[in-house]
Amino acid sequence: MSQPTYLTSGNAVAIVGAGPAGSFFAIELLRRARSLGLQISADIYDGKNFAKKGAPGCNMCAGAIGHNLIQEIERSTETIPPEVIHYEIEGYAVHYQDSAAHLENDPTRKIYGVYRGAGPVSTENPDGARSFDQFLLEQAIKLGARHISQNVHDIDVPATLERRPAVCLADDTRFEYDLVVGAFGVNSQLAHRLLYGYEPPPTWKTCVIEARVSPEFQREKLRNMIHFFVLKQPDIRYVALIPKGEHVTVTAIGEDVDVVATERLLRDTYMRDYLPTDWKLDCHCHPRVALGAARLPYSERFVIVGDASDSRYLKNGVESALVTARLAVDCVINHGLTARDFERHFWRRCNQVFGRDNIYGRMLFEIYDRIFPHPLLAPVYFAVLRSERKLARPGALLSNALLAAFTGDQSYKRILLRALDPRLAMRMAGRASGMALERARAVVFQTERQSVRGLRLRDGSRVAIIGGGPGGAACAIRLLRNARARGINLRVTIYEPKQFPRHHNPCMGVLAPPTAELLRERLEVELPPEMIKRTIKGYRLHGDRSDIELRAPSTE
Repeated sequence: MSQPTYLTSGNAVAIVGAGPAGSFFAIELLRRARSLGLQISADIYDGKNFAKKGAPGCNMCAGAIGHNLIQEIERSTETIPPEVIHYEIEGYAVHYQDSAAHLENDPTRKIYGVYRGAGPVSTENPDGARSFDQFLLEQAIKLGARHISQNVHDIDVPATLERRPAVCLADDTRFEYDLVVGAFGVNSQLAHRLLYGYEPPPTWKTCVIEARVSPEFQREKLRNMIHFFVLKQPDIRYVALIPKGEHVTVTAIGEDVDVVATERLLRDTYMRDYLPTDWKLDCHCHPRVALGAARLPYSERFVIVGDASDSRYLKNGVESALVTARLAVDCVINHGLTARDFERHFWRRCNQVFGRDNIYGRMLFEIYDRIFPHPLLAPVYFAVLRSERKLARPGALLSNALLAAFTGDQSYKRILLRALDPRLAMRMAGRASGMALERARAVVFQTERQSVRGLRLRDGSRVAIIGGGPGGAACAIRLLRNARARGINLRVTIYEPKQFPRHHNPCMGVLAPPTAELLRERLEVELPPEMIKRTIKGYRLHGDRSDIELRAPSTE
């Protein structure tokens, strides 16, 4: 007897993954089934415990959710409780080198900072923070879903509609269902075990760091804003600092990011000004962020939802989870469970939402990547952003477009059209003309050659020394000692890529006799005896037919 091609009463559904994609699918499915009078069971498989602090409960995500997405989530769930929201973000600050601009969000349009697990290990609350993923899972359980706290090792995807799919656990236990939903996410190894033709979406690697930072520092320095840094590094393209109360979540995005390079950026570049000097890395992970669509995320009685299926370019997986879950539920309730049904009524609609819009998204990011490093365009861009702070919100064209790109509250197509508004082009052209005129006037009247006589280092001044060899180190020591003697508080930074315990500076390594005296008299530094490998008595000069010995005068 052939199996029905749509979900009916008595059918069982397995959902592999209890993150947002799995919970949203269960919530939407059970709500729709209840409204239609269908008795459908839903089992959610996931061995992760989102109520645990640290790595055991973390779902590896930066955890910033925009206003529109919050509203869409609350259409399917209860109101997100205050204990799940760890910070309300007031806007964004965008940085490129020495340039910065603040984009203040509309106070009525909330941006939430959440934890996907129970927070970092050092969270002061002994029970951990309230998890966003746990909240969604509890909503699904309230509607009748069953959470099975085990990881699925493999999925048996049938080649024909007549055979039922099955989930396989690590102990070789096998359970058959009428429908299996893959909500395992783009970071799961399970995706690589599917042999029917599925290929995961292209991704970039990210590094997510939880840094312990006091709430006072966050309020004073970060000003309750997400700070977004555009870089021109080989492997790291963007870095975001997201305040969350006890911690700051640092997210670095690029083609091949690692924690060592990310931490070096945070400690050794201008980004160090946005974290306290004594900050500590609490934990870190390296999730991948999807850049677009997978290949063939469906088969007979099997469909993949979430960012392992399709998502917006470089955007968070929570939006992808909600959209793809709703589209998949609509397909299995109203159309069917066959591969053909999924192709026509699920996958084509995903492409309408994400695929076409991602073309505009790539164009938008390409424009930003060309503007920010440009020596002429970047100053104009930031000057317009700063000038728009004086305008009413509807007139702040560039600020609104950039803010929408960060929050994800609008489609990339709409953002790009706003960024290409003729009024904005005229505004930028006017600003560029004004800046060019000022520069020309400065050259003509030589206003740039103002006297700097009397310019001195003062309390709080910053000094950069490029090179950490003897010259750079001696300069820093002498400078700091003289400043301290005058009661001046200087901040001196030595930029030196070499690690001298492991690397070396090419040199013969012979010190002239006055060196130790100069170190003692000028720098108040004693040369350690163990550093002297050998005392040289003198020199022998060799010619073609004779040689001569030069000895140092005896000090005895």
